[in-house]
Amino acid sequence: MYRYIVFSFFLFLFAVSGEDVEFLYLPRGTQLYKSFDFHTKPEMLVYRDFSAPLLETKPYRFKAVSLIKESYACKVGIPNAGQFWVLPELEPKEKADRQFSYSFAQNSGMMLAGIFCFLASVFSFFLYLKQKSFLNTFFAAATPVLFYLAFMLYLIGATGNITLQPIDETQYFRVAKGLFFLDFSGQWYYTVGLPFFYLPFLFFFGTTDIFTILTPFLIFSILVLMPTSIFMTFWIARKLSDSNKTALLITLTWLSAIFFYRNGYMATEKGEHFFKALPMLPDFFFSYPLFDLLTMTGYNALSDTLSMTLILCCMAMLLFMRKTFADLALFAGLFALACLTRVNNILFIPLFVLFLYVKFQPEKHNLFRMLLWGGLSFFLVFSPQFILNWVQFGSPLRFPYILHADNAGQGFSFSVLPTGIPFLFTTNHAYLVLGGLSLLFIKDRKIRTFLSLWIIPLLFFFCGYPVIYNNTSRFIMSLFPGCITALFLADIWKDQIFSAKCRIVLPLLASVLLTAPGGSEIFQTLLPWRWNEFGMPQWMGKTICIAVILMNCACVLSFLTTAVRMKNNHSPAFRKSMDSALFLLLFSLLFFVANPYLTAFVMAAAFGRTVYDSVLLLRDVSSTRSSTARPEWI
Repeated sequence: MYRYIVFSFFLFLFAVSGEDVEFLYLPRGTQLYKSFDFHTKPEMLVYRDFSAPLLETKPYRFKAVSLIKESYACKVGIPNAGQFWVLPELEPKEKADRQFSYSFAQNSGMMLAGIFCFLASVFSFFLYLKQKSFLNTFFAAATPVLFYLAFMLYLIGATGNITLQPIDETQYFRVAKGLFFLDFSGQWYYTVGLPFFYLPFLFFFGTTDIFTILTPFLIFSILVLMPTSIFMTFWIARKLSDSNKTALLITLTWLSAIFFYRNGYMATEKGEHFFKALPMLPDFFFSYPLFDLLTMTGYNALSDTLSMTLILCCMAMLLFMRKTFADLALFAGLFALACLTRVNNILFIPLFVLFLYVKFQPEKHNLFRMLLWGGLSFFLVFSPQFILNWVQFGSPLRFPYILHADNAGQGFSFSVLPTGIPFLFTTNHAYLVLGGLSLLFIKDRKIRTFLSLWIIPLLFFFCGYPVIYNNTSRFIMSLFPGCITALFLADIWKDQIFSAKCRIVLPLLASVLLTAPGGSEIFQTLLPWRWNEFGMPQWMGKTICIAVILMNCACVLSFLTTAVRMKNNHSPAFRKSMDSALFLLLFSLLFFVANPYLTAFVMAAAFGRTVYDSVLLLRDVSSTRSSTARPEWI
């Protein structure tokens, strides 16, 4: 009682002082800090709702797990206790025994906008089903873009706009600031591709630091870069499949995978790394899965999203461009810009050179002109980096990566493969098992070669990248659409009745969505969708896994039974049933054994076949096209 009398008297003094006093409402559970450091243990908690005099307000950036939240802190006066700092946006939620959990205030407006976009996506999908004109393609392409925007708006609102903490971005900003002021002194840590895209933001929003342009660039990324990537993926898939339906399924599956298929990852101070891939719902607070989600969905100012967008634009242009030297020059310039953004995009040269040659089929006297137009265009666009390399490092071929730690400038090292293969193939388990296996079941040589050169060179390069442990997926994010495309273009789906397709789809979905094999031992207690956090015991998770394996075996046996019956009837469906049984059998082995080296061997086998296919494609250019080839799509 005495405390409340003192507190009332304290408020009375403010009231009669003649000054306007502002009060801050402190709900039960609010944490009170003595200093401006909110990463320390709070001094005390508020156990009764009340309002305290507001003394000061300062901006504050809350940082954890390489994530950051732009917020503000307030200093308040507490009677008989003194002055404390609080984070008003950090909302307490009471649990049992006077315990509290905390999350940042959600933005209901953004979440509502996300729900509206989702409804628009559903509406666009129904219009796609009803339209039979050219609008059919328009609504099919718009549906996944709206689906992406719906998810991102809801995620941003639900997290209170938690973003990636700028680390690499600060160095990119330094490069952009140097370009903006034409100051080329010093040595820059990165190439100039992404900084070129920073320049308009520096012009309009200022050059103070990376936070000056961060929010505008994040908006640009989710409204322009990622939708462009989705749109390009749709058109690539449509060209390869000649089907709006297949292209729509590919883009929606890819987006659903990056939204809900995450990985657990933990690194210790001793340099130990633990990881596991599993389906899970998004986190709305500071965690590594949220960090990975924001990376994969493009809500960042890193080079990876821009790099993926440019590479997908190159692939789409390759498939749709005219056979003119002007288009070739534009393509080469676009590819040079992609390489300016990330130099490792040079690994797509085998794909682009092979299919440009197949597309143009140049005679000997035109081959020189083709090389001249393409080479000059590439060199002109890439030349700023050569000049900067010469100015800052003394050689046009010496790139900024030599300044990075852990031998990053080396690029690729065979000594890293024994650790890089388990890391990438485990953390991206479902993508690489399905993508690699599907490459072996695509009969069309051109499509198989195109997808293999899209996926495999980049994947194996980063398996030997000395600093691959920096991230589980951002370096290879441009190959994930290729893995999903390979799955849908595998011949196991063609000429199948509906029941047969269901016997393939159900085992694949159940395996990926209901089980989580493999991974580090420390993460074995982690169940799919983190059911263990809702009280599911380990034995039940194992029971579900066994049930899924038995279902897969039953589906394999059903295809084998069908194959035996068709063989006796000399039916052409015999081969189709055998292929389906073999695909499901190999998938079950690769997925549930979860040996990364076994999956890598399948990828290597697919690449070996690709080398052979490439030789045959080059041979066909100089002679008549193979009579077994499908209608030309390039």
